[in-house]
Amino acid sequence: MLLAVEQVSVIAMSTTSIAVAAETRDNLRALKTGGQTYDEVLVELMEHYEES
Repeated sequence: MLLAVEQVSVIAMSTTSIAVAAETRDNLRALKTGGQTYDEVLVELMEHYEES
């Protein structure tokens, strides 16, 4: 019997909090899809901004 093993590298990242207006938080929340994190949404927005 062969067993496939996938090696996953996990890098621990520290987190922080940033103060935003409630409306900004709500707008950001509306952009989240599936299990996406706020960090992933923000990175996606920054990448899109840098491309334009």
